[in-house]
Amino acid sequence: MNKILVIFEFPKTTTQMYDKTVEELVSTGVLPNKSLLHHAAAPNNGELIVTDVWESADAFNKFGEKMMPIATKIGIPMVPPKIYPVHNIMP
Repeated sequence: MNKILVIFEFPKTTTQMYDKTVEELVSTGVLPNKSLLHHAAAPNNGELIVTDVWESADAFNKFGEKMMPIATKIGIPMVPPKIYPVHNIMP
């Protein structure tokens, strides 16, 4: 399997919207996900930047099928992610 780096830049998204999305993902059993190796989220001038490292593109796609409807319901605009093959991960 080839690990991937996924970067989202969600415009007009607050940390409160993000927190609500995570809450719902946890309460519905979507998270935690063993294929999600690293995750970070940071606010940046009215947008939210989210970066993940996934075990594989397939694992990310399966997660996205469940995450997107929840995030959309909360009002997070769906934007295409930037996806890159991982070359190296350092602890």
